[in-house]
Amino acid sequence: MSRGYWLPYQEAFIKDQSKYIIFEKSRQIGISWATSWKLVEKRIETGINAIYVSQKEENAKKFIKDCLYWCKLVYGEEEPYQYTASKITFENGSKIIALSSNPDNLRGYEGDVVLDEFAFNFDQEDLYKAAQPVTMRRGQLIIVSTHNGPTFFNSLCKRAQRGEIDFSHYKTTLPDAVEQGLVEQIIRTDPKSEYKKIRYKDKRHKKFIEDIRSSCTNQTIYEQEYLAKPIGSGSAIVTADMYSKCIQNRPDPDYIPKSTCIAGIDIGVKDLTVISVFEKIWVDDKQFYRLIFCHELKNETDLSRQTQQFKNVVEKYLDVLEYVVIDEGSVGRGPTDELLGEYGGLIKNMSISYKAKCELSEYMRKVFEEGRISVWPETRMEEDICSMVITETAKGTPTYDGRTSYSHCDYFMSMGMAIRESEKESGFYFAVR
Repeated sequence: MSRGYWLPYQEAFIKDQSKYIIFEKSRQIGISWATSWKLVEKRIETGINAIYVSQKEENAKKFIKDCLYWCKLVYGEEEPYQYTASKITFENGSKIIALSSNPDNLRGYEGDVVLDEFAFNFDQEDLYKAAQPVTMRRGQLIIVSTHNGPTFFNSLCKRAQRGEIDFSHYKTTLPDAVEQGLVEQIIRTDPKSEYKKIRYKDKRHKKFIEDIRSSCTNQTIYEQEYLAKPIGSGSAIVTADMYSKCIQNRPDPDYIPKSTCIAGIDIGVKDLTVISVFEKIWVDDKQFYRLIFCHELKNETDLSRQTQQFKNVVEKYLDVLEYVVIDEGSVGRGPTDELLGEYGGLIKNMSISYKAKCELSEYMRKVFEEGRISVWPETRMEEDICSMVITETAKGTPTYDGRTSYSHCDYFMSMGMAIRESEKESGFYFAVR
């Protein structure tokens, strides 16, 4: 490869041999192109396999074509390799294999893994868990994506930035890429480019960025697609910084609470059901909430089985439970009635009205801001809780909503139901418009 072909951010990425790499990026800055060379070069040098995973089949086929370009550049007419639309096999036995993003497809492979446009996969966490063992012996795990809202990918990027996970972290926006020579690289590959006619670099760069921005339907889309800023639908109730300051390790499963406990149950069928239990602790006349139990049920459509698990949790903490707040919406009515019949006044049924959702959201903000709650260092929990946002309607009415790729902020709702009841009992109320 001739010197100066790659831009600085591409070259740093290509040369990086870290076990784990995560790259949050703008669209159309040549990272997929750089990835194809990175994979081809390493197959030739090391002989280990590489698995490229993409959500769309056409993207996977295009990536294989990009890899074939480099193979032909290296080998010329010799072609000591074989290829299909989804696989290249090199003379040393190593392969580049393109797969769809079903986590089960990764099982049985070993080598490097590239998860491309990771934020656009439906179940990112399962895909991540499936990819890690593939790289266990001597492979690299490379995660590359533009943002797609407050996803698991976004959460991984934040944790990498904070040094909580051992990832080599890259972030390149469109202005970053332009500053490092993207427009000039485009001109070299396309001599007829309109930007070649602009003599001064700063004007050329400004025009290029303005053209990209104007092609987006609004500023928010531009910021996510080209500035690597994930879109929520408003301001987060609990920010990542607030969450990180309230982290404590998960207690031992056999931990016996020393004081009164409260619980919240948010019921779902297609989404998650989440059960949360807090121990209430008083320190210097302030009430703290220590998370001692939290469990999710995923895609559990049998409400009788859900109800039995609710009972198991109630029985475990029965001697110290002050109350259990349960979502009695249309799905939860049956379990709520059964628990009321068995445990009576211990159960507090709650309808998630507009007023109740506003209140529990603001109580959650309050206890996180004041550091009066403990949560666990778990990505799935953090992503869920930090995805609840507040927006305003055209008439100025605040609305609270949020979702991740796997939930409707069910952890947030479960915890918020328990916290709201306790804070209201302490005499603190929020005025809801």
